[in-house]
Amino acid sequence: GKDVGHSKEQLTQLTDHFNIDVDNPIVVMSQDASRQFLHSGKDTDKYKFFVKATLLEEIQNKLAYVKGQVAEMNTLVVEKENELPQVEEEVRRLQEEADSFTKMDEYIADVEQLRNRLAWCEVYEVEQLVEELHREDVDYKTKTTPEVERKVEECQKKEVSDKAKRDEAQGELDEFRERAHGLMESKRAAEAKHKEMERGMRRAVTNKLAHENTVKDKAQTAAALEDSIASARMSAEQQSQAQDASIRRAIDQAGERRQAVRAELDDINARDSDLRRKFDLAQGEESGARREVQNLENAIREVNQNLGNAQRDDGNQLTKFGRGMPKLAQLLQQHAARFSSPPLGPIGMHIKLKEAQWALPVEEHFGGFFGGFVVANMKDRGALDKLMRECGCPPNIHVTNFNRGRYEMPANKLPSSGLTTMMDILEIDQPAVFNVVVDSCSIERVVLVPDEGQARGIVYNGAGRQPNVKEAYTFHRKLWQKGQSQFENPFKQGLVPRLAADKTETINHLTRQREDLTGEMADKQARLADARRGKDGLKSAQDEVRKHRREAQSRLDAAEIALKDAKSAAEERAGPAKVDVGALEEELAELRGVLDGELRERQEAIESAEAVATNAARAANEELLAAKAEVAAEATEGATLQTQFEATVGTHGEAMRLLNYYQDRKEKLVAHIASHGELIEQHQQVVVARTADAEVVCKRETAEGYLPDGEAEVALTVLHARHDKAKKMVLKESQRHERTQEVVLKMLKEIRKKYNRLKQTLSNARKPCDTLKKGVKLRQRLLKQTSKDVQKEVSHRFNYYLAKKGHAGKVDVDYNAATLTLDVKMHGQGQTVKDTRSMSGGERSYSTLALTLSLGESIESPFRAMDEFDVFMDAVNRKVSMDALIDFARDPFNKDKQFLFITPQDISAVDASAPDIKVQKMKAARPS
Repeated sequence: GKDVGHSKEQLTQLTDHFNIDVDNPIVVMSQDASRQFLHSGKDTDKYKFFVKATLLEEIQNKLAYVKGQVAEMNTLVVEKENELPQVEEEVRRLQEEADSFTKMDEYIADVEQLRNRLAWCEVYEVEQLVEELHREDVDYKTKTTPEVERKVEECQKKEVSDKAKRDEAQGELDEFRERAHGLMESKRAAEAKHKEMERGMRRAVTNKLAHENTVKDKAQTAAALEDSIASARMSAEQQSQAQDASIRRAIDQAGERRQAVRAELDDINARDSDLRRKFDLAQGEESGARREVQNLENAIREVNQNLGNAQRDDGNQLTKFGRGMPKLAQLLQQHAARFSSPPLGPIGMHIKLKEAQWALPVEEHFGGFFGGFVVANMKDRGALDKLMRECGCPPNIHVTNFNRGRYEMPANKLPSSGLTTMMDILEIDQPAVFNVVVDSCSIERVVLVPDEGQARGIVYNGAGRQPNVKEAYTFHRKLWQKGQSQFENPFKQGLVPRLAADKTETINHLTRQREDLTGEMADKQARLADARRGKDGLKSAQDEVRKHRREAQSRLDAAEIALKDAKSAAEERAGPAKVDVGALEEELAELRGVLDGELRERQEAIESAEAVATNAARAANEELLAAKAEVAAEATEGATLQTQFEATVGTHGEAMRLLNYYQDRKEKLVAHIASHGELIEQHQQVVVARTADAEVVCKRETAEGYLPDGEAEVALTVLHARHDKAKKMVLKESQRHERTQEVVLKMLKEIRKKYNRLKQTLSNARKPCDTLKKGVKLRQRLLKQTSKDVQKEVSHRFNYYLAKKGHAGKVDVDYNAATLTLDVKMHGQGQTVKDTRSMSGGERSYSTLALTLSLGESIESPFRAMDEFDVFMDAVNRKVSMDALIDFARDPFNKDKQFLFITPQDISAVDASAPDIKVQKMKAARPS
């Protein structure tokens, strides 16, 4: 042949020109490739040979490399894209820092301007104030003062006139009250007398009915005795009328003795009843005296306890309202966070007494209420309840609205303004406490009256009763009415007026009270001793009378026996059928004597008493009706007088209020005018001083030049706020500048250059990257399609070559599992063979060569070489394989290809004389 080159580059150009890939086992099948492929039965090894022979492996590797490079490129682009906002933020921050240097100059200028305006704004304000004071001074002197003086004169005249009217109405009302009081006393006496007479009349009627029943019983008994006597006489007509005189005398004597003893016994019983009644009275008196002694002992014990507490008092006002109050106050301070609003209490600490004379009535009315507390809601109540119980204080807690103001008392709901109420003498500092006291204790409707008679007229039903009055207190007694029932109670013993007295006064008061109670105790104990002695004397008299009664009863029993014996003797003499007519007549005579004597006299006395009681009740009723009529007649006049008096009191009170108001206003006006002049002088001096200070800062024209024409300066507080804000902005801007302006501008230039460069880089890289990603995806799809086409083409050629021998076959390639499977159906056999190792040597060699040649159709190389492919075959398979290769090479599909077979074996069986075969033999390396 012709020598065309000697270098590797020339050889490479030559292989590239003829599309010769020496690494492809199909183009040049070496001995190793032949051994690995022809003698391997693994599907994975066949697949590797397949992708390498068809050049798919190289394409897959290059495509995977390109895909990795594109992914790496995309990662870099994404990193730069993520970096871009950070660089942009740095540019923005540096730009703001650069701009802040300009703003700082503006802020400094604003501070300077506001400082100048502030200096003169203080002058403007004082000047305006001086002008305003001048105008007010003129108004006070020319308008307000004359008007107030005129009002004072009018109010003085009206007050004198209204006072005269009030005094006149007061006199008429006092006159009426005295008259009404007498009428009320007469009415109450008439009512008491009428009730007593009614009770006496009812007793008389009851006694009369009881007596009539007794008389009726006695009359019936007498009638029965008369019938018995008549019957006895009729039965004894045939018997002898003569009786033994001695027996009759014995019976009469026994009857007389019995009658005498019975009279004595009746007298003894009467004395015993009288002693029993006196003994009951004495026993009641003893019990009353004992109760009074016990009450005094309790009062003395309570006074001693209060006195001991007062002597032990350490000066802490809280101890007046409970021994645990100081500890409770400490706990309230420690646990203040538990409460939405601090509790108010004890209530007594928030109340002051204006008039000490009413200390005892106030203490009686409030009692334990002084130790209570006021809270804002139920949650605070629960928390306070626990603390009070812990300190041993009774949980007297009231819930009210702390945000509500003090109650306004409407005049139509209050007692007459001429009366003193408990609300008038108390001063309560907290609105919430005042509202609770009004709700719970009704102090606005409790009146204080020194005179008990006047208090009764105010509280009890009658012409003088005042509306809107719940209770009345005198210095020692409480009076009230419930329905038609009227009540009067003295104060409790041992009261300590906690609002009025200090420690010394309290101790002295309790000491005096203890001495009074001790003296009263001695009197009560002496009375108790007298009552006991009287009761013991009556007891002895009762015992003596009872002894006499027992003796009389014994004599009466003996007389009864003697009478019975005498009558028995008479009956024996008369015979068993004889009736004692004498005894019956005697009993009838005795009964008639009682009916005609004692009972008749008693009847007359009862009827007389009934008539007297009836007449007395009638007279008392007429007297009561007359008293009621008189009171009713006076009631209208009393209501009219009371209304007139209240009207005059209200009118005079309003006149006094207006007079006091205008007099007070006049005094304040005079003082205000005087102080006003001094104030004007002071402010003028301030104007001069502040003008001098302002001129040090700047000229007045400079400060006014900052304002638009015709616009006044804003308020001083507004300017101060603006000035402070401007200084804070200057301070804030100065704190922000950690670097100089030159450094910031240099950094801004560099970072802006970096930002532009990065942005341009991303603009140039993103589009090619996206294009490459799309190209990779397209080539992956094309590779997949090409792989399928190559597999079909190889399978078709494989079947074609097998068909030359009457066989059939198919190539299955699984690209996902990386396996290649051969399905061969030999001629004359119905079974398909998948494993070439189960074929005979010739069949396997032929099938393998058919696959090798089929793979070669997928490449465009003009040369195909097989180096020592038959060294592992026996002579028979070698000949079969060589014949098959020559047949394949002569196939019309391979007419444009040249086959090179290199073998060290004997090829004498090949027809070397054929025109399409050329045999070249190399010299032996060693002579044989």
